[in-house]
Amino acid sequence: MSNNVEPVFENDELVLVWNNDKDCAKLQYFGGYSKSETHRFICWCDGRTSSTTGGYIEHWKNCAKICQKCEKQVCECNTKPTFKDDELVLVWNEKKSTAELRYFRCILSNGISCWASGKTSFTANALFQVYDNCVKVCQECGKEECECK
Repeated sequence: MSNNVEPVFENDELVLVWNNDKDCAKLQYFGGYSKSETHRFICWCDGRTSSTTGGYIEHWKNCAKICQKCEKQVCECNTKPTFKDDELVLVWNEKKSTAELRYFRCILSNGISCWASGKTSFTANALFQVYDNCVKVCQECGKEECECK
């Protein structure tokens, strides 16, 4: 039996969830605990909360707390970065000078997955590319550091 104390999650708390390293880490709103041995965490589907979901849920193996203000992970022992679905990000493989703006899809075991050709989840027809590096950018101007704020 482990001596590690698991964090307590509140209903409708924004959390980071994932199943296996090959699966995508996602921000979802916490919905409860399951009796399942493997998929113990319940979240509301499609980024909805208890008041907007219509009762639809998803089960997840892993769940991590994040800062509710900046949406970054509170616990530094977790290594999963947090990006929102379809968030504009700057991605590149070998040289940052070849970086491109893309819309975030998910985190894979072999890299960062973004929708192909600058499209979003609504327009990409399931086509995506995998990159080695990814950083957040201003959602207004697409730059890493800006004066838009």
